[in-house]
Amino acid sequence: MRLLSMRLHNFRQFEGSTPKLEFAQHKQNNVTVVFGSNGAGKTALLNALTWSFFGKFTDALALPEQLVNRRAIANATKGSTVCAWVEVMFEHTGNNYRLKRSKSVVRGSEVTAGTSQEEEVTLDVGDPTGHWQAVKQNDVLDRLGTILPSQLHSYFFFDGERIERLQRPDKRAEITSATALFTGEELLRRASSHLGEAAKRFESELRILGDVEQQKLIDRKQTVEERKEQLHRQEAQNEANLKGYTNARDAVEAELRKLETVKAQQAIRDHLINEQERLRQSMATSRLKLADLVSNRGYWPFLGGGFNRFLAIVSGLESRGELPTPMKAPFVQSLLDKGECICGRSLVPDDSAYQQVEAWMHRSGLSSIEEVAIRMRTEVERLQREMPDLYADIQYEKNHREQARDQLSRVEEKLALIGAQLRGSPEANVRELQSRLDSLAGNIREVQLQQLEDRRNLETVNGEIEKLEDEIRKVEAKTAQQALAMRRLGICREARAVIEEVRRRLEAHFRTDLAARISRIFALLSFKAYKAVLSPDYTLGLSDGTGGPPVGMSTGESQALSLSFIGAIIENAREFAASREGLPGPDSSAFPLVMDSPFGNLDPLYRQQICRHIPELADQVVIFVNRSQWEGDVAHSLETRIGKEYVLSYYSPKPDAQEDSILRFGATYSLVKHTGDDFERTDIVEVVRGHR
Repeated sequence: MRLLSMRLHNFRQFEGSTPKLEFAQHKQNNVTVVFGSNGAGKTALLNALTWSFFGKFTDALALPEQLVNRRAIANATKGSTVCAWVEVMFEHTGNNYRLKRSKSVVRGSEVTAGTSQEEEVTLDVGDPTGHWQAVKQNDVLDRLGTILPSQLHSYFFFDGERIERLQRPDKRAEITSATALFTGEELLRRASSHLGEAAKRFESELRILGDVEQQKLIDRKQTVEERKEQLHRQEAQNEANLKGYTNARDAVEAELRKLETVKAQQAIRDHLINEQERLRQSMATSRLKLADLVSNRGYWPFLGGGFNRFLAIVSGLESRGELPTPMKAPFVQSLLDKGECICGRSLVPDDSAYQQVEAWMHRSGLSSIEEVAIRMRTEVERLQREMPDLYADIQYEKNHREQARDQLSRVEEKLALIGAQLRGSPEANVRELQSRLDSLAGNIREVQLQQLEDRRNLETVNGEIEKLEDEIRKVEAKTAQQALAMRRLGICREARAVIEEVRRRLEAHFRTDLAARISRIFALLSFKAYKAVLSPDYTLGLSDGTGGPPVGMSTGESQALSLSFIGAIIENAREFAASREGLPGPDSSAFPLVMDSPFGNLDPLYRQQICRHIPELADQVVIFVNRSQWEGDVAHSLETRIGKEYVLSYYSPKPDAQEDSILRFGATYSLVKHTGDDFERTDIVEVVRGHR
């Protein structure tokens, strides 16, 4: 999918119909830059795209329900309808599309107030011959979903200043859902679900045909399965509750950061919370390493006596000259067969000379164990040498875990002290916010404990179901119909088990592949030697490569890591789309990357590294940026890759607003101007680019 252009009408601060904003198309000049001051409408433009495609908004958009331009509502007569819309032209698999989403309000009695009406979305498709046709209303969302899946919208259209939120625990389910699109896992999950329903039908049929014993077993199994479904519903509700409590907690913390009297305390608390999470991860890593040491090498200390006895046996054989074997059995046997010793003497059976040579057969028989003995001694000696290292590694991890536990205790004491100070604040609103934080922390803890209990209960229930299924399978069929029903049920369960195993392996392979991509991209974006890691639950982190605990991340590293994840997702999307086509024809493996303020929190080194590689992350790159974010390294790195650029000229109703402008190719473009009334507005102005 390739973006062609976008127009807006009465959308947020864009009054009336804007000129067409065209996106860069050339492979070497694939970057579109839109300059704008803070508040001029950069975030609104990003959300115009997410709204038009998905009906969704980013977290950065304030008051997303107020889409219709306020001046347009004020100028309308009471009772009349005012419409806002966004029109996006894009290309996909050789066809052109026109997507238009609109929302209307009815002007009320108050100025700028209105009653919202339903949104409307339309999609038209034009084939290569220029013939246009409307997509049926009921098919619009499905068609859009096949072009750019809704689950991926936050990876292709994102707010750079909030990009690190990808690493929050409450985003893992969203990430897992999105990545399932590339593995075929979703289709396998549906197939498994259908087979599960079929198994229930066969089971019901077997209950009718089976004997009393089988009927009782099936009834017990159905009762246990109802309990399992109840636990799954409870699990989903707990996930929703946890997300709600977490979002509410983040909102309260944001309110505390705004209060000047406690801003410093909240900043310290934010730092302590990050340190708390780092220490917990460090303890978890040490625990896993200890488990690995004990699992793989924990038996070594118990072999000490066996080691000594083995070495004593080998030494005894060596002292007697039996190892290494002086003669090999095949050589002795050849002498006996030939009937002649190496000295030329004849060897006749039953003669003393024959018997003396034959005696070497028993001594040379040790040659069969000589190689094994040598190899085992080498291994035993290695284990003895490495035994002190095992003890040292175990002690190191134990010490590291204890140190982290002590540090965590001190951090939690400081957090408790800040909480107590805010609870005793003379300001009522501070006390109220802290009280809400305490309540939300308690709610989060209760939900997490309930989740642990539910997981234990699910394990028990699954074990009961497996046991009952085994007992049902062992019941001897009395009739041909009963035997047929049992075979059908067995085949259905076996097929489902195979699909589940394939699904698990695909997911594991995809995660390993995604982790490798993230690590490779992060190595390009970062100037440090850290390695990006992706845990089994899709948690992003950094490692110093020494095998130690995860390292703490700066803001720049966090953004670079999240951007690496997005780049890896886009790579997978490209390859998945290309492989899905699999036939000659139009290519559908192009994807855009649209970023609002991607460089705001980066220090110069990270900014330089990221800017250098951003044009390679996607086929199209659209950047919304203010002047200060652009100047310097960003401009130097991206200037030659720009294909289109625009300026957002913001008209401010504030009388003393400071006017601002930007110079591009010898021409001055206004960034901030005064307006003559009480309403803000923004114009989109195309920059006329000079010769490269």
